[in-house]
Amino acid sequence: MAILAIVIAVLVAVFLVLVLASKKAVQQAEAEFPPIGEFVTVEGVRIHYLCQGSGKAVVLIHGNTGFIQDFTPEVFNSAAQAYRTFAFDRPGHGYSDRPRNEAITAIDQARLLREALQQLGIETPIIVGYSWGGSVALGYALEYPNELSGLVLLGALAFRRERLNPLLEIIAETPIIGDLFRAILPVVLGRNLVQQNLIKAFAPDTVPANYLRIAQALWTRPSQTLALTQDNLTINPTLAALSPRYSQIRVPVVIVTGNQDQIVNAQANSLALHQVVMRSELIELPKTGHAIPKTRPQIVIDAIRRVESKNNSIE
Repeated sequence: MAILAIVIAVLVAVFLVLVLASKKAVQQAEAEFPPIGEFVTVEGVRIHYLCQGSGKAVVLIHGNTGFIQDFTPEVFNSAAQAYRTFAFDRPGHGYSDRPRNEAITAIDQARLLREALQQLGIETPIIVGYSWGGSVALGYALEYPNELSGLVLLGALAFRRERLNPLLEIIAETPIIGDLFRAILPVVLGRNLVQQNLIKAFAPDTVPANYLRIAQALWTRPSQTLALTQDNLTINPTLAALSPRYSQIRVPVVIVTGNQDQIVNAQANSLALHQVVMRSELIELPKTGHAIPKTRPQIVIDAIRRVESKNNSIE
């Protein structure tokens, strides 16, 4: 019993040291990479966003996990030359807050986005959804069909999410164990996991070094990994509810996918979505992976322009 007590005491001590080290790592990360935008509060939740440019509104929604840097500067600055461009941190990601003890679905996030846009005086924007953010964009189009001009979907998750790291996801989803796992993630496995996932997302291209540094610093924070876990848990039931309604979408839609996407299966998502959305155009990119906003920025800008052109042609 004495030996067991000593072992437990040592394990507790090691865990506490790791927790303190993680807290310090989070503080350092947020000091090195502070918020780069502004904040708007909706339903008591503070949402971080970046805005630049003028003209027709374009709204950029990142994936899971992710942040507004998924689009800036490669896409954001180019879009801002022609449009009033917004990039939002989804709730719990980047520097946006998330309702406490509440797993909010993609539809809930679409509602929060809509309320944020209303506060900012934005009507009928073009919405660009990347990866998991594509589900938010689709939810927005279905819930508020008269309040957008069109959709651009980039490697969008539209039908079902497959587990990328089954064991780690099960650990993260387990009550108590998941909380303990997140508490020490910044100094244990976090940076390596982020790097490996980004290598997979960018392949066959390489991950930009600066983007990797910011992602390793901010994505491993317990608050963001909790948002990641909750989003993963809610997405399949949400998509099961949304997908039978995709044929109701009437705004112009441009669907962009890479033929070497290792994160979101193109056949099961982008290509299948194109079959059911009446006014959709499909763009399949050769030698392209999942990280389209970073690796193919001009394609994204061209897709936004195509949606605007299609929308203008029917007005």
